[in-house]
Amino acid sequence: MKNNLIIITIFILTFVTSSIIFGFFGKNYLKNTEIVSPPAREEEPVDLPDSKMVTLFHNGEIIEIGLSKYLIGVVAAEMPGNFELEALKAQAVAARTYTLRKEKYGNDKHPDAVVCSDYNHCKAYITEDEIKGKGEEWMRDFYPKIMRAVNETDGEIITYEEEPISAVFFSTSSGQTENARDVWGGDVPYLVSVKSDGDEESPRFTDEVEFTFSEFKDKINTRAEKIEFSDDPGSWITGIVKNDTDSVNSLDICGVTLKGTEVRALLGIRSTSFETEIADSIIIKTKGFGHGVGMSQWGANYMAKMGYDYKDILKKYYTGVEVSS
Repeated sequence: MKNNLIIITIFILTFVTSSIIFGFFGKNYLKNTEIVSPPAREEEPVDLPDSKMVTLFHNGEIIEIGLSKYLIGVVAAEMPGNFELEALKAQAVAARTYTLRKEKYGNDKHPDAVVCSDYNHCKAYITEDEIKGKGEEWMRDFYPKIMRAVNETDGEIITYEEEPISAVFFSTSSGQTENARDVWGGDVPYLVSVKSDGDEESPRFTDEVEFTFSEFKDKINTRAEKIEFSDDPGSWITGIVKNDTDSVNSLDICGVTLKGTEVRALLGIRSTSFETEIADSIIIKTKGFGHGVGMSQWGANYMAKMGYDYKDILKKYYTGVEVSS
């Protein structure tokens, strides 16, 4: 009987002690270990109401479309969906700026429309149905991000001296962007050469094209003024002059001087940053892809991965500008 009383007493003391301990400390303990609800998922982006409309020349007809909806189609067409959000934002602001500048100053090719969907003249654009045609996985993984890029920069443009700039861009630099004067002639203060890191990540950073001598002559002589080629291919290309970005400013073909930009267009090569080799054929090795002026898209994506935001990116590639509402 005595032993039983001892056991009961010990049990009661243990219970009371445990209650006291958890009375003092149990709340914090439970608070730190209890199952809590996971953080709320980020809301899916929604279409912004388009208070501004633009006219678009697309597939042979002029259509009126909301600016935000148009920009989503431009960003989806112009930049890979798997790029960083801040790079996509920079692309959205550049495209918006380009559009509003076109609206302000007009153009001769389609005077009844602000922009067209020909990337050689304005910007590439794809319709909502064409976007959906990219597939369910693309729509799930990338479309919401492109919508965010447009929505979260709504109303923002790039300005220089309070005017919307010509916000040109291209795919991949050779490691430096080009001066506008070397590509199109005439200085543009915000379109000057800057160092561009990360472009080597682009699958289009380097390229090599081989031409037979006959192919080379035929392509060069699609120009209006024909060139008389000698019988010695090794002497065809001379007088290569490079600019301060190490791109070809001009060269002589059989004594006729051509600009590097003209050679690029005639041969269909990727950039004016190229080297030539002549042996049994003519080999052109290029670095970069595109005209090289303004924002490098692959450079922008690299900056975004390094932690820079879209305004940092835009101010890097367009010298002396502001991002304005």
